[in-house]
Amino acid sequence: MTLLLDVHLSPFITHWVEETFQVKCISFHHLDWQRLPDEIAFQNAKAMNAVVLTKDEDFTVLLSKHKAPPKIIWLTCGNTSKQRLKEILLLHLKEAIQLLDTNDLVEIK
Repeated sequence: MTLLLDVHLSPFITHWVEETFQVKCISFHHLDWQRLPDEIAFQNAKAMNAVVLTKDEDFTVLLSKHKAPPKIIWLTCGNTSKQRLKEILLLHLKEAIQLLDTNDLVEIK
């Protein structure tokens, strides 16, 4: 599985996610997608058969419109520090990844 972090999430946590959860993690910043319209980023993620970790509700709308892939993990915890984001992910990301086996959209509050 490849987990893509959208532009609203710090690219500095990609290595931490990889080490902590043993999943490939790439930031939209590292892919130079930070200026792409959401529709194009969604289609690019679809071509990669990836999972998008996002705070952007637009990706949930695109999922409804186009269907998976990509599957979406939607963070609805608001703006947080990198440290707080890591704490949230430590508590919930493993379960969210497991839920993707049977769901195209998983919300982490």
